[in-house]
Amino acid sequence: MTHTMRFCKFLVLGALIGIPLGTAYITKDPFAISWVTVFSQLIIWVVAVLVLFRQVPLSFPRQVSSRWMAALFLGAMIWAFVWTDPLSQGIGHMISRTMQPLLVGYAVYLLARARVITKADILVVSSVSLALTIGAIALQVAGVVRSEDVARPTGWHLYPNTAAHAVVLLLVLGVAYCLTHRWTKKIWLLVGLLALGGVAVLFTLSYNASIALWVALGVGGLLVVAKRYRLWVGLGIILPFLLIAGVGPYLPKWETTIESSIPTRREYWVVASKIFQERPFTGLGLKGWEKQYPSFIERLTPNPRPLNWGSPQPHNMVWDTLMKGGIPTLIGVSAFLLYPLNIGRRLWKSGEWFGLGLILLGVSQLTFGLVDDPIWGDDVIAQLWYLYAIGAALLERQVNGEK
Repeated sequence: MTHTMRFCKFLVLGALIGIPLGTAYITKDPFAISWVTVFSQLIIWVVAVLVLFRQVPLSFPRQVSSRWMAALFLGAMIWAFVWTDPLSQGIGHMISRTMQPLLVGYAVYLLARARVITKADILVVSSVSLALTIGAIALQVAGVVRSEDVARPTGWHLYPNTAAHAVVLLLVLGVAYCLTHRWTKKIWLLVGLLALGGVAVLFTLSYNASIALWVALGVGGLLVVAKRYRLWVGLGIILPFLLIAGVGPYLPKWETTIESSIPTRREYWVVASKIFQERPFTGLGLKGWEKQYPSFIERLTPNPRPLNWGSPQPHNMVWDTLMKGGIPTLIGVSAFLLYPLNIGRRLWKSGEWFGLGLILLGVSQLTFGLVDDPIWGDDVIAQLWYLYAIGAALLERQVNGEK
């Protein structure tokens, strides 16, 4: 590898470290620009230059499943954009949540196919991002740094749930690696980091992220036991999962969750179900729900006094997607969310630890999406695309018999 290529790799890996941390906005006027945008553009342009000067070959995913997923996802977003009124309100979403993350994923795919970036690099990137996020949450819990939320730490993010969601996504790859490798001194350091990450999720008081993490851990333990990998490790993962499931009523914020969060979400879902009956194939467009919710709640709520007169999203991945673009958009988004389970399963058959990581990623995303939004509201979609890209490159290498 040349010095130029090493420098470009350093830039890309640094940007990948920053993507899970960079949801804060640099400016909102006249255009909303976050650090995610800066890091994403850096990756895209660095790889574009490498391709232009023929340092990295231009290729496209050969697996039919990868092509179909990308096409369905892009089609789903375009369909939702078409029904956005006015269209100008959806342009930012199409750029920041659709085209830009897709190009980040494609750029990482090209680097992975050229063996410039490896799965080991991605594990290091995730670990560094995780350590920085844990540090930010710890400083907020200690009162050294102010949190965006008065009562709960948010890390580098604006909301506690977003911070917890980001930590879960950063944890799952490390968990998969530890479950499938001999526990040397280096891995014990990673185990300690992952344990701190789990504690950080609990400190955010985000029950949806906590449950998503524990479900992913339980699935990981079961898969490891089923494949006869490190039986005691798998059982060690499953047992805490079962214990945590029984102590929910004794955790902080449990009463608030039962008395406030659940009824509020139920109200959102009732309204969403009635809107879906009126517009099953078009939804409300990319911004329709949050812009029109007050009028909908007044007309459609079963409660004489609604719990909330405003709502940024229905807090459920199915209802949120149906509100954006109806059934056609749900098909495309479902393909996107199920993709890591598909390629992860195929990689895991041969004992590939990254495949197990993708399975846990998919499980955590689907679990989180039951009571919140895993892709529409959180700026994690670029992170998902580059992890998918590494998986796609590994699968192609496996199918082609490459080492």
